[in-house]
Amino acid sequence: MTSTARAPSKKQKNQAGREGVREYFDNALLENQPRLTDLIPKSLWAYLALLLLGGISIYGCQQAFLHTRALQDSHFPSHLFEIAGPGNLASWCLSVMLLLLSVGAVMVYLLRRHKADDYKGRYRLWLHLAAFAGILSVDASTGLHELLMIPLSQTELSTPWDQAVTWWIALVTLGASYMAMRLLLEFKGRPGMLTLMFASTVVLIAAGCSRLGNVIGESQLTTEVAQSSLTMSATLLICLMTWLNARKIYRNAQRGVTTSGKKGVKSKRVKRVAEAEGLDAEQQKAESVEDPQWDDWDEFEDEEMAEPVESYDEFEQQEDDEIEYEEEAEYYEEEELEAEQDSAEHEEYVEQQAQVYEQADQEQEEIEEVIYSTYASSHENQAEQEQSAYASDQGRDATVYETQDELTHQTTPMIPPPQSQSHEPFDEDAFWEQYDLTKMSRKQLKTMRKKLNRLKRKHAEKQRAA
Repeated sequence: MTSTARAPSKKQKNQAGREGVREYFDNALLENQPRLTDLIPKSLWAYLALLLLGGISIYGCQQAFLHTRALQDSHFPSHLFEIAGPGNLASWCLSVMLLLLSVGAVMVYLLRRHKADDYKGRYRLWLHLAAFAGILSVDASTGLHELLMIPLSQTELSTPWDQAVTWWIALVTLGASYMAMRLLLEFKGRPGMLTLMFASTVVLIAAGCSRLGNVIGESQLTTEVAQSSLTMSATLLICLMTWLNARKIYRNAQRGVTTSGKKGVKSKRVKRVAEAEGLDAEQQKAESVEDPQWDDWDEFEDEEMAEPVESYDEFEQQEDDEIEYEEEAEYYEEEELEAEQDSAEHEEYVEQQAQVYEQADQEQEEIEEVIYSTYASSHENQAEQEQSAYASDQGRDATVYETQDELTHQTTPMIPPPQSQSHEPFDEDAFWEQYDLTKMSRKQLKTMRKKLNRLKRKHAEKQRAA
């Protein structure tokens, strides 16, 4: 007896694949893939290699042009080694440099837009620089500026303004001037970046002057070799500057370093982001192996440190301790001043209370003297009357035995008890129960103490007036 078995469906195959051996390891997961900013080189040797590679490319293009322009062989493609116009090796190298500059500006933009104190949105400069470098890169390899001949052909202009190259150079000059002014503000307080920017600006100006042979006269500066070399050199310097700035911003962001814009000094670090997020072992090892003498070279005021991270931590810890010590000293000084003021106000209050009590005792003594003087005079008169009455009443009933003291006690008016005037002190507990002391600052507590002393003085004046 035969039975027909169904072929496994696609869903069953997928389930079997999930239950079986995995096709990819965990490193292929999205969370384990590198981000764009992870592509920023951390070691300065990579930037040195970029500078050397760019210099070798410029030198190679110029030497290839010089050695191939005199060849008379019609089969040799000498146009590939030209240094002017698109479609040659020199234009391709310039296009790659501009493309690297555009990518570096994007890297800076991805990090720079998260800066805490950039309230005016100056980070957009790097996005504009990326777009500007991208357009120049496309034009260097394709000659895109020739499209300007379409509107220029419909107008009648004089000789240099009827060419697309003239208008293209003018537009590039305006764009480069705008970017230079913005970068000058961006790199304020960073001598290394300003040095690179100054060098690239000088080379760019020289490259612009080399294209003005009709104005300044023909010379070695106005040759095609000089024009191409200066343009590529300026582009290489700007590209290097952009990537070094990306590295600096990346390292500052990972360390949690912030700078105050007005004073230009480093403030206290909150926490290292690298420690909070937990860098993997390979990245920490790469940072520790990095040559310390190349670290933060663009800041001339930084010292060379054998162990930059640990020394920086010790410096920050020492700075934090000094700030805490100064705050504690100021706090204790304020407490001592407040204690002296409180003691002086308390002594004044005690003296006022003593004066009030002394005045009340004097008034009580005066009242008692008046009462006793009145009682003495009335007692003498009554004693004389009792003596006369006693002599006349001797014949009365002898059964009544009353002494002179008893008669005097019965007929003597009672001395009024001394009126004790009590002065109640000011109730401080009732005053403090009205407020929540846990939510008050030192300044508010100082104000409340002054208010309490003022109420005490008013209370003492009322007691004195009573």
